[in-house]
Parts: sequence; C-alpha cells; structure tokens
Amino acid sequence: MNKRSVIIVAIFFVLGIFILCGISSAFFYTQYPKNLSQCLPSKIDEVLIEKTYTGSEARQLSMEAHRGILDSAEDMIIGYYADDLVLWLSEYEDEETAKSETTRMAKAMPRFGQGFEDVKQIKLDGFAVYKIDIKGSAQYFWHTKNVLVYIIAGGLNQDEIETLADEINTNIILRDYYPLN
Repeated sequence: MNKRSVIIVAIFFVLGIFILCGISSAFFYTQYPKNLSQCLPSKIDEVLIEKTYTGSEARQLSMEAHRGILDSAEDMIIGYYADDLVLWLSEYEDEETAKSETTRMAKAMPRFGQGFEDVKQIKLDGFAVYKIDIKGSAQYFWHTKNVLVYIIAGGLNQDEIETLADEINTNIILRDYYPLN
C-alpha cells in the first residue's frame, strides 16, 4: 500500500472513532437523569408512584412536615407511592451543604420526640445512612453528592431499600457526568 492509501485509511479510521464516540456519547447523554425529577423512579419494586410534588408544592409540604428552617434547598421533589412508600429528594448548592443539612437533621430529630428520638447511623449497601423507626415504619436518609435523600420505606424490606438506594445514588452521581447543558 502506498503512502497516500495509508493516509486515507488513517483518516477514515479516525473519523470512524469520532463518529462512534459521538453516537455512544449521545446514547449515554439521553439515558441518564439530567435534573432532580428524573432521579425519582416511576416504579419501585412493582410499587407505582401515585403523586409527585415539585418546586413550591414540594417545599410547602416539606415545611408542613418539619419544624425548623428549610430554606437552603435549591430544588425539591417528593414522590408518594402505593403502600405508604415516600421518597423525598432535596437538592442543595453543593455537597458540603447537603452533608451539613443531613447532619443537622439527624441531630435535631431527637428533640422532637414522637418516635424520632432513636436516630441510628447504619451501613446500607456499603454507605453510611441514618435510620429511624417510627410506628413500625423504617425511614432512611443520607446525602449523595449535593442531594439529600429521605425514604419512608412503607412495605419495602431492607434488601429492597438497598436496591432502591443504589439506584437513586447511581442516578444522582451519573447526572454529574452527563449534565443537561
């Protein structure tokens, strides 16, 4: 093969690589969540979502359910599922704020009584989360990146919660790698 043929083959090879990278990038770009609402599963272990609240509605519900100030979340979404399963996601400016809000909540809960006195820190699928049991219902919360996650487990068992936590964490982490803009 002469030098000119080698150059032409090399050009087509490089173009092919660019095209494949572009196609795979477009595939991943559309597959992963871009905003907070896309991190909320529509179905959890065959339990369908019944109602979703976002923005000001979610913030209002959150204010009604809490005592104290909740003004630092930039975005919020709450999903109500069948079987008393609830999933709250609150997005903060950065990971440090999400971490401090998670810790602040864990420290404040025992002061309110009514079952919130016994906040435990446990390992769930290899990462640290807070857990409380209120009237027979397990509740879990933690932060991943700049998002605070709160789950009222409803009828889910520990294994199902671990699977759900892994899915949520993966969605939150991957949206940093494939951002919207």
